[in-house]
Amino acid sequence: NIGNLVALEVLQASKTVIRRAPWSIAKLSRLQLLAIGNSSYTPEGLLHSACPPLSRFDDLRALSLSNMNMIEIPNSIGNLWNLLELDLSGNNFKFVPASIKRLTKLNRLNLNNCQRLQALPDELPRGLLYIYIHGCTSLVSISGCFNQYCLRNLVASNCYNLDQAARILIHRNMKLESAKP
Repeated sequence: NIGNLVALEVLQASKTVIRRAPWSIAKLSRLQLLAIGNSSYTPEGLLHSACPPLSRFDDLRALSLSNMNMIEIPNSIGNLWNLLELDLSGNNFKFVPASIKRLTKLNRLNLNNCQRLQALPDELPRGLLYIYIHGCTSLVSISGCFNQYCLRNLVASNCYNLDQAARILIHRNMKLESAKP
């Protein structure tokens, strides 16, 4: 039983045949890195059965749930207070929950190739440094990205449906970046 490994800090189970994470991993209170994405078998919409309650991981610093065919991100993701890096790339959700703004320590958000993603929340974590949205072909609005004081890097290539406001914001941001000494 993996739940008996109470001192475990890293659980790297990406690219395996595991169909879902065992609920007993919720007992791993010292877990700092959890990577369960890129499973060779993940039916669409398996989010709630594939992932134990996220609010149980108080010390989690990095979470990878990439390529899991998730159609919804749970609001409880906002309870991962110590999270620094979040990889949700390659999933099928349309929206990122507003609760993500509570991740005040988050500095890296990977949403690459979330082809159904339509908009980012109006508010993102204030300390966010890097946002990756490459290949988000349904993405229309990204206004929340530019309310960030710390944002250093926005990768937004192949986002073909961005509205005019988003394109203007990106263009303006590029000008501001090139004007910095």
